[in-house]
Amino acid sequence: MKDSSANQKASPIRWLPEVLLLVLAYPAWVRSGTHSGWQTPMPWLALMAWVVYLFSPVGPRSSMCDANATEPGMLSRAGQRCLVLVRDPVLYAAVVFLALILTQWFNAGRALRFDYDAGRWVYLPAHISWLPSAILPREAREMWLWFFPAWSVLLIVRNGLRSRPEIVKFFRLVVANGLVLALFGLVQYLSGTDRIYWMTPLSGHFFASFGYSNHAASYFLLCLALTLGITGHELLKAWPRSPRGARLLALLTACGILVLTAHLTFSRAAIVMTWSLIAVAALWVIVVGWRFVPPAGRVTAGTAVAAIATGGLVLATWVDDAQRARLEERLARTRPAHEYSIRGWQYRTAIRMWRDHPWFGVGGWGYRHLVAAYMEPEQYTLLEGRGRANVHNDGLQFLAEFGVVGTGMLLAAAVFCLRSFFRRRIHLSPIPFFVMFGLAAVVAHSLLDLPFRSPAVMFLWCAMLAAVGIWDAEASHLTPECRKEFHTL
Repeated sequence: MKDSSANQKASPIRWLPEVLLLVLAYPAWVRSGTHSGWQTPMPWLALMAWVVYLFSPVGPRSSMCDANATEPGMLSRAGQRCLVLVRDPVLYAAVVFLALILTQWFNAGRALRFDYDAGRWVYLPAHISWLPSAILPREAREMWLWFFPAWSVLLIVRNGLRSRPEIVKFFRLVVANGLVLALFGLVQYLSGTDRIYWMTPLSGHFFASFGYSNHAASYFLLCLALTLGITGHELLKAWPRSPRGARLLALLTACGILVLTAHLTFSRAAIVMTWSLIAVAALWVIVVGWRFVPPAGRVTAGTAVAAIATGGLVLATWVDDAQRARLEERLARTRPAHEYSIRGWQYRTAIRMWRDHPWFGVGGWGYRHLVAAYMEPEQYTLLEGRGRANVHNDGLQFLAEFGVVGTGMLLAAAVFCLRSFFRRRIHLSPIPFFVMFGLAAVVAHSLLDLPFRSPAVMFLWCAMLAAVGIWDAEASHLTPECRKEFHTL
């Protein structure tokens, strides 16, 4: 008989995927988590996920041996799960990073005074000059509201979703939430309102619950990658039988809606990445997927794709001429070299700021307070207008605000998550294949913009990173016939 620890590892934790969905869904529905007045519930939801992870009983047993096993008590379950957690090196990266931002919060509150010798306003040193610090306590607190849930999602997914079916179930819940949010965005857009949720007026383009359309673009791009991965998973799981036609049609319809959504964000990067993802998906179907689709399934898939394409063309005709002209104009300016040229002063000031505070940075949101100190007076006009509070390069902003220590912990966690993924044989399994493309696309977007300044995007990205690192890449979930065919690729 299996021992209790092995049994705990094999059995799913009840309610964990659903509670994790709440952690991810809340910021996605409330202004992408960027509105400071609505951020307080985020760490409490993360704390609820920790309670479920540590104390919730396991689900139904999957075998006779499991069914005869004795369910450990609540404290015993928590102890066993803590033992699993402390063996995870990502935990220690999280502890160091969270300790850094808590110290910045504790030591925040740098006074502003006018330096007559320099002829400019400057911030005085922190209360304890040798400790990490931040400019304003409320802004340092906001980093805790962002990063405690993000690290929690990363750790709980890595250690709490114990099987491939659990991961797939969790991803299906995430896709369903993303699809409902996309439909809400479509209805809101087609209504012609200039008020988000039909209540709060916003200047500029917004989509769904995202006040900044580029955040919406990254979020729905990740949802599209997940949907494509689940679609491929359904094809392989059923082979050599045909997949369920209704389920396949629903997934392909969801893909079509998410593609349309990406275009309606009017984000140049999202449109380019979406079509790159579609091209990669087509290549995957040609090289891998087509051989696993029976003739009847090919007819179903072809009919669904044609119907979705027709529906997309019909919906495209509803876009008025002014919006269509705006989209064409934005696409015409999709030149990365141009983006770097107009953002160059922000990159240079962020690098200079980091050099002055190399180890711990200037604290969360510190860049926008100190950027003027790294500019000449004749350059101050560059600070006018929107989009000057952030570097528009997430890596440089993390480096300037959290230093080598904080940024190093973020990179170390990503390396540990992906290490096990790359050590295994991947075999182009659809879920890890498309999830990795989605993760890489958002990282590429962050070189020119700020997707990781949205908690909704950050939480979803962390969940996908954690799941892809623990995915069973040996394709053991496939039927024997499919596994044999799959290993010949």
